[in-house]
Amino acid sequence: MSYEFPNLIYKFMELYSISEEEAEKIFMDVKIWLWLNAKARTDGFRGLSVNEDLFMLDEMWHAFILFTYEYTQFCHSRFGMYMHHRPTTKAEKDAFKELVVTDRDEAVRIKNEDLDKQYEYILDAVGIEVLERWYLYYPQTYHKVAREELRVK
Repeated sequence: MSYEFPNLIYKFMELYSISEEEAEKIFMDVKIWLWLNAKARTDGFRGLSVNEDLFMLDEMWHAFILFTYEYTQFCHSRFGMYMHHRPTTKAEKDAFKELVVTDRDEAVRIKNEDLDKQYEYILDAVGIEVLERWYLYYPQTYHKVAREELRVK
């Protein structure tokens, strides 16, 4: 977690009008997220996914990936592998939309069950402070309207 990358922080601040301290906090959370994903692979837990609540982490992850050399080096030196970023596919989104249409209650049950498993895994691995920051602070601070206002034009 001690890895620092000032060029990434600067680049992110070019994208979003936030303080350096806030950008560094988001980057720390991306490093935690990447570590957590590596741990999940080792544990056989395949339930981690980025949702709207984690938008700013995802944006920082995207910015990090664009520094391909540094990102690749970071991943290999910390996790022994490249940490791929895999977005939800059209087929996956379409299948969920179809389930919502055919059995809305089942779709809601599955989504809630998946989120509960993710919350529990995160809580067990990194604690309540990180869980609350990711799923309370970030969504409240960086909801869609706020993100648009912070986006550098």
